[in-house]
Amino acid sequence: MDASKFALEKCNIYMWADEVSGGDRPCSTLLAALSCPSSTPFSTSLAMPALVADPSASTADQEAALVLSELPGSYGSILLGTFGGLLLYGLSVHQTYRYMRSFSKDAVYIRWLVISVMILETLHLIATMHTCYFYLVQNYFAPLVLLNGVWSLDSLPLLSGILIIISQIFFVRRASLIGSRERIVAVVVAICLAGEFGFTIAAVIRAFIPPAKRAVRLLSTAGLGMASAADLALALVLFIAIWRNRKGRARPQTESVADAVQLYTINTGAATSLFNVLAFITALTLSIDSLVWVSLNIITTRLYANSLLAVLNSRELRGMEFFVSEGQSVTLVGPQFEDPANLWNAPKARSSSQSSAFDFQVTLEKQT
Repeated sequence: MDASKFALEKCNIYMWADEVSGGDRPCSTLLAALSCPSSTPFSTSLAMPALVADPSASTADQEAALVLSELPGSYGSILLGTFGGLLLYGLSVHQTYRYMRSFSKDAVYIRWLVISVMILETLHLIATMHTCYFYLVQNYFAPLVLLNGVWSLDSLPLLSGILIIISQIFFVRRASLIGSRERIVAVVVAICLAGEFGFTIAAVIRAFIPPAKRAVRLLSTAGLGMASAADLALALVLFIAIWRNRKGRARPQTESVADAVQLYTINTGAATSLFNVLAFITALTLSIDSLVWVSLNIITTRLYANSLLAVLNSRELRGMEFFVSEGQSVTLVGPQFEDPANLWNAPKARSSSQSSAFDFQVTLEKQT
């Protein structure tokens, strides 16, 4: 196809885009910069042809003609967020494998909670990868595609919202087991999570009713605000409870600095809260076309699963086996998970009156 036909096809694209988007510059200005007649018939071709610029046109007009051929930089942030999400997803897979090996007899509902989170994580990962492929590879030379969404991008809020609800159920229950005041906070957090899920559902429905960009952005921002408030409240409650429980005690010799950092940042959900707040701020302050908040939300979604699995894997194992003789072994079947606080790994309030004794079952097994 020769250059003139490419130029005509380009004119068709800009004529239609100018009519739909209602740009500030008239279509005639764009056509003049492209040196093509205003009577060019409309074509539905989405191919990106070579531009034939008019040397007599001003620099500003030529830049205006090129505006649709330049992919917005915020799409690169989604790609970076997907890369970071892939790394965190690999960590989640490792944590899930460790959990299934170490806690094979854990409560059924806890195990199903982990399975549900990983299924949603996988679906969310597939959606982010498809979004990047659709915009950055398959339709890189089709600028009009940017005017409409794609199913994978539109489904991200729904997948994130469901995953947040399931993950935070664990942390809400965990906080409610600390004390009576923490139960009040847990109720408030549950209300915030319900509001977040409501805004998410509304955003997903609105995404399929054009024009939807501004409405979806507002609904998603409101949902991020509710989720940020819930995360901050839970993180603060858990952080204070862990700090009070460990106050005045020497750090165990087996605990490294990395373990302590994980305890206060990952196990409390502080890292998740930080990225959620950043996503909320960027969604609230940046332009309507910016997708930076989406990339931050991808990282946040991965951290929910990481935090949940880190808390579960930081519990003590169910039993310990000792060999008392060559032919016999003693297995201490710890009943610690019969206590809900131990099952949900809830920080305990220190009390001098509490006894440290516990019952255990001893089984003798002869080795053949």
